[in-house]
Amino acid sequence: MADNDFLYLFGEINTLKSEIRELRELFLNNPGFAKSQEPIEWMDADEAAKFLKITKNTLRKYMKLKKIQFFQDERKVLFKKSDLEKYLNNFLQ
Repeated sequence: MADNDFLYLFGEINTLKSEIRELRELFLNNPGFAKSQEPIEWMDADEAAKFLKITKNTLRKYMKLKKIQFFQDERKVLFKKSDLEKYLNNFLQ
């Protein structure tokens, strides 16, 4: 692994640590916060593309350009429906 790759990963890990700390504080300081949230509705790439009425290639392009937030594990890309709705609302304004 090149030094640049290591530094990039190190920076990403530190960002994640910071975000986890913020979420922890949010939950600890607002006990009712988690209960007030609607359940998260997840979509795979096919469902997200259909929901947005775009092709999967366009969806991949938006992902690459970071226009749409997504979550990826080793094999699957997932989208929160609420994130896609926000994108549509911003796009239509």
